[in-house]
Amino acid sequence: MEIPDDLLFETCYKQGSVFYFADEELSSQEPHFFIVLNHSPGSQQVFILAVSSHQVLKSYFRRANASIETLIEVTPSEYEGFKKDSIIDCNRVFQKSVADIKEKHKSGKLKSKPAFPEELLKKVINGVRKSKLIEKNIKDLL
Repeated sequence: MEIPDDLLFETCYKQGSVFYFADEELSSQEPHFFIVLNHSPGSQQVFILAVSSHQVLKSYFRRANASIETLIEVTPSEYEGFKKDSIIDCNRVFQKSVADIKEKHKSGKLKSKPAFPEELLKKVINGVRKSKLIEKNIKDLL
């Protein structure tokens, strides 16, 4: 039995959900893992997403002046969805409307992955809150 999209988005997709899709805002056309950061995306009508990258060293160089707490390294043993060591740059988040995520899901361009571990999720949210590059209105949604 297939779950209706509206029910799926209201009940299943929440803080800590992980999506895998290609995004036009990234320089790479390859799919990436996106972690839902806001606590109630359905009622807020927006998903606040952090993205992971396999380019760990490049991320450190890119954010050389950023607080170390805003760069979260994650190994495959910490999150089962990752096949390589990865990093989450908490100095950049993505805002996607619920409609945009629904469309990606319907068209098969988005895959759901296992939920992000709570302890790591807390680190990422803390990193976003500590970032000087993230606007207060975004931080207020977390």
